[in-house]
Amino acid sequence: MISTDVLSLISIAYQMDKMGNIDKVDLKVEMEFTGLAGNNTNYMAMCQSPDGIIYIATDWGNIVTFNPKTRQMTSQGDLPRVNKIHVHRLLYSDGSVWIGTWANGAICYNPKTGVYTQYSYKPEDTKKTLSHGDIYQMVSLGDGRYLAATWNGYTVFIPDKEEPTRYTTEVYNNTASQLHRNLETRMISAYYDTEGIIWIGTQGGGVYASDLRKQFYQRFHQETHNEICEMATDENEYIWLATFHKGILRSTEPFNPQSRLEFESVPAGSSNTVLCVLNDKKGNLWFGNGQSELIQYNSENKTFTVYPVRIKDKPEWSGSIWSLLIDNQNRLWLGTSNGLLLFDRQTKDFVYYPVGSGTIRAMAEVPDKYFLLGLSYGLVKCSLNGQPIRSDYEKTADIPVRDIRSLYAASDGKLYIGYSDGFGVMDIQSDSIENFYTTHNGLSSNYIGCICEDAEGRIWLGSASSVCNYSRHQKLFYNYYISGNNRSVIFYKDFLFWGNNKNITYFLPNEAMNNHFIPGKVVITQLEVDNKTVEIGQKINNQVILKQGIPYTHGLTLKAANNSFSLMFSNLTYSDDLQKYNYRLSPAQSNWLTINEGEKVSYANLPQGKYVFEVQSIMADGSSGYLTSMDINILPHWYETIWFRLLIIITIGFIIYYLIRRVKKEQARLRHEERLKHELFVANLEREKEKQINRERSNFFTNVSHELRTPLTLILSPLQELLQTERLSQILYDKLSLVYNNATSLSTLVNQLLYVQKIEAGMVQLKLSEVDIYVLVKNVITSFKHIAEIKQTEFILNSGKFPVFINRNKMLHTAIETEELPAHIQPKQIISGFMDTGNFHIKPIRTEILYIFSIITAQTIICAKPHKTIHIFMNTQDCIIGQSVLHGEHPDILFKKGITGKTIKNRE
Repeated sequence: MISTDVLSLISIAYQMDKMGNIDKVDLKVEMEFTGLAGNNTNYMAMCQSPDGIIYIATDWGNIVTFNPKTRQMTSQGDLPRVNKIHVHRLLYSDGSVWIGTWANGAICYNPKTGVYTQYSYKPEDTKKTLSHGDIYQMVSLGDGRYLAATWNGYTVFIPDKEEPTRYTTEVYNNTASQLHRNLETRMISAYYDTEGIIWIGTQGGGVYASDLRKQFYQRFHQETHNEICEMATDENEYIWLATFHKGILRSTEPFNPQSRLEFESVPAGSSNTVLCVLNDKKGNLWFGNGQSELIQYNSENKTFTVYPVRIKDKPEWSGSIWSLLIDNQNRLWLGTSNGLLLFDRQTKDFVYYPVGSGTIRAMAEVPDKYFLLGLSYGLVKCSLNGQPIRSDYEKTADIPVRDIRSLYAASDGKLYIGYSDGFGVMDIQSDSIENFYTTHNGLSSNYIGCICEDAEGRIWLGSASSVCNYSRHQKLFYNYYISGNNRSVIFYKDFLFWGNNKNITYFLPNEAMNNHFIPGKVVITQLEVDNKTVEIGQKINNQVILKQGIPYTHGLTLKAANNSFSLMFSNLTYSDDLQKYNYRLSPAQSNWLTINEGEKVSYANLPQGKYVFEVQSIMADGSSGYLTSMDINILPHWYETIWFRLLIIITIGFIIYYLIRRVKKEQARLRHEERLKHELFVANLEREKEKQINRERSNFFTNVSHELRTPLTLILSPLQELLQTERLSQILYDKLSLVYNNATSLSTLVNQLLYVQKIEAGMVQLKLSEVDIYVLVKNVITSFKHIAEIKQTEFILNSGKFPVFINRNKMLHTAIETEELPAHIQPKQIISGFMDTGNFHIKPIRTEILYIFSIITAQTIICAKPHKTIHIFMNTQDCIIGQSVLHGEHPDILFKKGITGKTIKNRE
């Protein structure tokens, strides 16, 4: 550390906090050195070399050298003390100490030789002048170059190629850019970082950052607009220009990359509009102008010869010479605004070849095969004799443009075509235009004014907006916005020279391609969802997407509502002009996609799934930078979740199960209906069969009854006559009466058989009458008394008398309706009296009694309560097939093949 005249050695101690950050800095003066430069001398600035030597600048401008190891001053400098100066900065670099002063410019001091070299503001000395006399900062730019920030822009020191300690200067104080105008030129500080960015602080204008890697070029600037139509060089390394307004210009000195280009006018011909220039194998130059003149420059005797175009068989011909070509047979061809001309350098005659209307602005040759002419209406193929062969290339390739401005037959067997509205590539072998490019494919401009090939076989294009490198294997364009409105180009001494209406810009292609980009890892800098920037902690569609900065985020999880997003990235080169990236989103994009311009990619409505976004920088030589990747997980919509799908599957399964079950039920119902129909059909058949049987049986009984009634009538009539005879004995009378009664009963039974059909039809009504059951039973017994006597059976009937209601004439019916019984009749007494077996004296077995009772066809109706309806169902065999319910609380009385009864208990 220095003060006015003291050099101090200070120790620094850092105190850290708990977090590891610097909390306090302790400074301690360990040693002080005074009087190193003598009395009346002040220290202004200091610097230190890599080996530790300290250099101190004094206010007299000399440099004091101090060795910290020996703590001795080794040199005081030998600058004479004339006037005190203000030293502002010191810089040690490459063995020299640069002194930045106020008002005295920059001084370079060589410690080994002790020599001081001063550079000051001298506008008349264009090779060594500064932009201003006040130097505020000196920085090293590498390659022996230095930058001095001054009060009026900055100055770059360029070492001489032969003597590196000798420098020329370039002044940069016209700091207007494409984006800003009238930038602040009062520059008071500067810093050059390791990435190649120069940072300059200004007085009131803020801080400027400039990528000097893009300043790989040099430039010759014209004061007025003057289009450089074409350029060439001679054997003496001079550069010649064919210009539109100033005729022929030549460089004042042979080309030297370390020197500035300067040009002077060379008068030749009658017109200042020189449109083309070409050098031949002998080193001579040929020019064509707008006044139909061909001009030759003889490099040996340094003289010009003008050949006005005169055509013997076409004396009225006139036109401008736009292009020149020397073919493989060393013939000189002229492309004009009025056809193709051949100049015979022996006879000095011109031969005219009509190739159609339009100006021939460019020509190229396929050696020993044919010519290709670029006209205003398209590409024309001509024979070596100048005869047109083909002119439909654009139509065949479906190219909408025709106006050709430049042609170049490259070493790769391709013809590169510069149109006024695009860029075409023709395969000479297939004789067809295979590719056509516009700004949609990465060109900075569709106007291609000139084309050239460098020593590495790279194709360079000069467009209306930039210089462009066309990468043939990548099919990409790398645009360098260093020169616009490019009209001409040459490749000379490894430099590309581009001419436009204002400047000549030249650079080394390798330096342009290699220095503009340092391959590094691409950083994702910003995330947008629905075209809105996502901030840390911000909710987008009810989701917090970023919990930390996007550069520190390795993965994203996005809801389905946020599946439209954009990612922005950068390789931090501070350059937007030449950045190209390969990117893809796996597995949606299997192939790499290329961004020609810009650093943003967008995706819309991505389906749910897991993706990996990958991006890397690519260079013009085809190499790639480091790969950056980010995992992106797009969550499904609610209707795409596994639970919803499972629910849908279950629902579909339930519906299918329900439909199957319903179908099965329907099938079961149909089968049941079919079975019922079948059963009904069978039942109907059986019923019909039964009806048929019943009808046949009824017919049989009816027929039998009719057959029986006749003999019975014949029997009953004589019996009746006999019974009416008075002379019959009592015994005979009784027997005849018995016969008559039985015959009458038989006749009655036969008559009842005739009622069967009426009974089935329901036409017989029940007519009840009150009878004495005792008398009825007694009469029945009487009928069997004779048989009983034969079998020695005695009938004894001992019972009280009680009335019953019966249908005496019609014993069979399907429905019987009771009438109210007399109040004095008790059913219990009736049953008890009727079934009192104690008064029966039955000698035979019970079956005989049943047989006897089965003959009794009278039906007795007994009711426990008045107004009770009793239903009795009987068949034609006198068998009761139903039952009669007298009361819900009492047992039934059943009539089957006779009369059986049960005593009614607990009668109310």
